[in-house]
Amino acid sequence: MGQTSDLQLAGAERSEEQGGSPFSPNDEAYRRALRTFLASQVGFERAQGRRHFLLFVLAAASGITWMMAAWPGLLPSSVRSTLLSVWWLLVAAVLCAALAEYQWRRRSKDARRDLATITLPRAAR
Repeated sequence: MGQTSDLQLAGAERSEEQGGSPFSPNDEAYRRALRTFLASQVGFERAQGRRHFLLFVLAAASGITWMMAAWPGLLPSSVRSTLLSVWWLLVAAVLCAALAEYQWRRRSKDARRDLATITLPRAAR
């Protein structure tokens, strides 16, 4: 297996010496489109992680809210109203995070489409 990777590396060096890989990474439009796509993909993944985290926190807060509804005398009314306000705030945060994730997904999809439309010159063989 080590020989295969060495051979692949040697082949890659040879193709660079002969005029580059099948795709020309030096094409500025391609590099710009790739950079845009990667940045939008990272933004999408961060937004998705943020939404997942907020959903987890909302699920935990929902368990506490359910306990408050099941046993009304468990907590004083001031604590119940504060926890209910926090729960609604978390619902709003999850909705905002879902909207941000949607926007980043759309940006990533557009950047992927733009990247796919760039035709790269083939290297001479």
